[in-house]
Amino acid sequence: MTASDSIDLDPTATAVGTAIAWLETLAERDRWPARVAMGLTLSVDEALTNVVAYAFGQRDADSAPPRVRLSYVRLPAALRVTITDNGIAFDPTAVAPPTAMTSVEQANIGGHGVQLMRHYLSRIAYARQDGENRLTLEIDCPQA
Repeated sequence: MTASDSIDLDPTATAVGTAIAWLETLAERDRWPARVAMGLTLSVDEALTNVVAYAFGQRDADSAPPRVRLSYVRLPAALRVTITDNGIAFDPTAVAPPTAMTSVEQANIGGHGVQLMRHYLSRIAYARQDGENRLTLEIDCPQA
């Protein structure tokens, strides 16, 4: 049996908290291992925070109302969450890894979220289709 679910969110300050609570419910229902739950939750938190903060800032007055949808599918050997939004185009998979710093003074605050996602996820894919961003996040998780 393949489990799936989805949630529609308003891209507001409360969206991330709502999404995290939804993921926690799925994690309990589908018995995700703790490391998988942490990695996927952190990754969705990062990606969705960026959508809420940046995707809808420069919209025309005649644009469609902002929409965000998270879709979840339990695959045979992985978990997949797809974040779909109708904000401005942005491909996080095109973001270059941060440069290694030799001292704390050289380090920049911020800009490490995509690298964190790459650490935990087995696959990150982006597509722009029909005026929507589709960011697919997968993490390895064999079924018990």
